[in-house]
Amino acid sequence: MKRDNFLGFLLFLFSFVVPKQKNLMIMGGGDAKVFQGNPKYLLLYLKNNKDFSCYWSAKSKDVISELIQKKIPYLNPYSISGFFILLRAKYHFIEKSSYDTYYSHRISGWFNFIQTWHGTPNKFVGVDAAIFLKENKGYMYENKFFNRFLKKIKFYSRQRYKYILSTSDYVSDIFKGAFENSNIIKTGYPRNDIFFNKDLVTEDFKKSFELDKYDRIFLYAPTFRDTTLSVSPFSAKIYELDRYLKQTNSCLIIKKHP
Repeated sequence: MKRDNFLGFLLFLFSFVVPKQKNLMIMGGGDAKVFQGNPKYLLLYLKNNKDFSCYWSAKSKDVISELIQKKIPYLNPYSISGFFILLRAKYHFIEKSSYDTYYSHRISGWFNFIQTWHGTPNKFVGVDAAIFLKENKGYMYENKFFNRFLKKIKFYSRQRYKYILSTSDYVSDIFKGAFENSNIIKTGYPRNDIFFNKDLVTEDFKKSFELDKYDRIFLYAPTFRDTTLSVSPFSAKIYELDRYLKQTNSCLIIKKHP
């Protein structure tokens, strides 16, 4: 944490004097510890485009090994070269918070962050979520005079996103309130483009998971909740479920929320 604070402070100071490189872009996801999400598919689409220089921000040795294997350009934000690439990048593409690419969950300094997000708001997100209000105690004071001033100068990270990607007019309206930011562009999500253009598919999960050998495939993809659940989805029933899957030649795929 001390290292992040120190590097973040240096990045903040230098961001106002070091010029940005127009075609240099940084992508990140999962707190820069996983290669995933909309920034991943945007990088895969652009990595062979000579008009852009794109890097994945990687803080984990495991993800660095994965990127090397897949020949994906990456940077380590804790290296000297990584620090200066972060500093020079014109745009940072994230899926959750600015910690996806650099040292803090709060945007500070002169940077352009593009929030690509990681799901569809079928439940409350951002400042609309009860959990946000509970865990961010400072938010309850945002209606006080000083906090109204901070909102006016767009101090809060959610207000400072250069753009926020949306999938529809419905989602755009929700995001405007949840992020208190009107810089919404309706582009769809990069990771969904594989459903419309098979040439963009880079990984054959059907083959790697050997899904052809199953009669049925079930997907469980829980989202984040802003209330506590009283029931655990599997608990002791997991062994009973496992027996059912074997008896029916079925497969259960679990896609966890970050």
